[in-house]
Amino acid sequence: MNAICHADYSFPSNIKIEFFPTHCRISNPGSIYKYTLEEILAGQQSFRNPGVVRILHMLGFIENYGSGLPRIIGAYNKSTSKAELLNMEHCFIVNLPNLNPIDTTGLGFEPQNESQNELQKDELQKSIIELIKGNPKITRKEMSTILGKSMSTIFRILKNNPNIKYVGSSKNSHWEIVEKEKKD
Repeated sequence: MNAICHADYSFPSNIKIEFFPTHCRISNPGSIYKYTLEEILAGQQSFRNPGVVRILHMLGFIENYGSGLPRIIGAYNKSTSKAELLNMEHCFIVNLPNLNPIDTTGLGFEPQNESQNELQKDELQKSIIELIKGNPKITRKEMSTILGKSMSTIFRILKNNPNIKYVGSSKNSHWEIVEKEKKD
């Protein structure tokens, strides 16, 4: 989503996402808009395409807080591998090391499997439910900040969980947890 928001569409080039066994590379036409990489990582926001940003924010696909690159860096805090951000004159490239590498050596190792991802999703759902139980008027933005997850991730969990219900108008609204009926 960041690539779509920040691409320089005046270049005769495309956003390119490439997957390799060891990493993913996202190449974006246009360098960082108006600021340095250091300024962006320190929290400075910059919008090359404010209309695209506004629409994707309204649809819940992005948060629009300027936290994308710092969150990418933070995702690798517990890993020896680090994300690589390359701000060049005519493009911006992000290299994301694969934290679940494919064994191409034949020596064998255990990559993270889907059940671990499901466990993480279940834990996130439980955390969201606990936040709602503690404060039924909590906002998605507050949940995102507290849990360190993107607003789009929070939105997706809320939307796909039949046990979480949003009730009321925008000013007098709250969340409700719908308990499953027990069958005898």
